[in-house]
Amino acid sequence: MPTQEDATTFRLRRVTDKPTPQGDPTERACRAYFRSGGIDEPASAGSGEETVGERKYVVLRNVRGILAVYRIKTDGVLKRLERWPKELDEWPGGAP
Repeated sequence: MPTQEDATTFRLRRVTDKPTPQGDPTERACRAYFRSGGIDEPASAGSGEETVGERKYVVLRNVRGILAVYRIKTDGVLKRLERWPKELDEWPGGAP
């Protein structure tokens, strides 16, 4: 007969055994952007990974500005942000 400890161990294992996302975060962010209904093409020159403080982000840009921002969580999962740090508003290396 299963004990309470066995049930707790099973629940913890099931929650923590998530697969780590694989692949380039910028490519994964582009796929997520288009899956969510995005129609504008991100520019390869202005899009990519950026760090603000200790947090990492993927910023998708084109000549019109920022299309989407995703935070890279510690487990590698991307989370789309509605609001992002103002430091990400600047195009890397100046205006396009």
